[in-house]
Amino acid sequence: MTTITRIVKIRPAGTTLKLHGAGDRLPWSPGPGAIPSEEPLLPRLETIIGMLASLNYSRNAATTGGCHACNCSNWCTCSLKPAAHSLCIRPESKIIGPFLVANIRYPTEAGHVDTRVYVNVTTGLLDTEGVNLWVEAAEQIMRAHNTVYPRTRSRLMKKARDLVKELMMNEGLPLLIPAEALSRKITKLSLNYARKTAEHGMIYSVSEIDILGGLRTALASIASVESVSIIILVVDEGSCISYQSIAETVAATLGPKGAPVIVSIESSREEIKNRVTGKYSITLTPAPILESVDMAIHPNPPQAPLEVYTRAFRQGNGEFMKDRPMPAYWPGTVLKGYENPATCPGTAKLVYALDIVTLVSLGEALKNITNIR
Repeated sequence: MTTITRIVKIRPAGTTLKLHGAGDRLPWSPGPGAIPSEEPLLPRLETIIGMLASLNYSRNAATTGGCHACNCSNWCTCSLKPAAHSLCIRPESKIIGPFLVANIRYPTEAGHVDTRVYVNVTTGLLDTEGVNLWVEAAEQIMRAHNTVYPRTRSRLMKKARDLVKELMMNEGLPLLIPAEALSRKITKLSLNYARKTAEHGMIYSVSEIDILGGLRTALASIASVESVSIIILVVDEGSCISYQSIAETVAATLGPKGAPVIVSIESSREEIKNRVTGKYSITLTPAPILESVDMAIHPNPPQAPLEVYTRAFRQGNGEFMKDRPMPAYWPGTVLKGYENPATCPGTAKLVYALDIVTLVSLGEALKNITNIR
């Protein structure tokens, strides 16, 4: 039996979020940060872990006056360990996410609030009810790649495109909200603060994500969106341990340069029935590439050909450091034969890619939990 024991709920304090992919998005930054990239629609799992670590450090500093980050030297000790302490979880726990939970109301059903659960697939937000169609599109693409007949290949690729289009044009409620409805690019000019002048040729773009406003616009003719929350889950295999509740609501910043958000950490006892593990999995956040994968297909791939996986952390001296960058799968990539790599022994395990059977089950469970509103 899988039991959800912790829910971390994040709500934007303003109207927009400024989310960044792996690496600095500065015009003069070397390496992966300078590669044009699609910015994430939901924060990376590591970004949320870093935010929880910062909350843990600030809480301890306020109560004890001590420096709890002075002895940390890598991402595991500087980020995941203090975040796990904030969540009061054990090493066998798994941290899964992010999900977007939206509460909507249909005009013809007064008083009834429907809960929808979405995952980031880079080029849009995919409703968990549409995951099977998303995987079917990936299967059609795989068959097209494996055939030697041009006519068959063309027919299968068209079927895959039609399935993605069906998700967007689904009768009733669209199951795939395109990224264009949620984000906008803002062009800026980099300034040299020392000389108080503009840097020559340093024009760059940044993304602003308006999840609530974008969903309201996309669903305006169907339903009204009342609230949205970004969710990560902590789950345990086996019986649920009676943890002490640590429900709280605090203000935080999502990333070193991110917008302010409101964070709450809540307990739950929602149990997921045992199911047979699905053949395919889908990435919820940028996932490190492994050699053992049999198939990796994104049914609606972004423009940039490659994502970069790296982890940033703040050392005890206040300096920011980064792990060695690695190639990664885009969120929404359908994988076959993917095993989530070990994260940090003795702390908790991050789940980058979740099998689709469990993903659908978690989507159903999130709809049943009332305290996520």
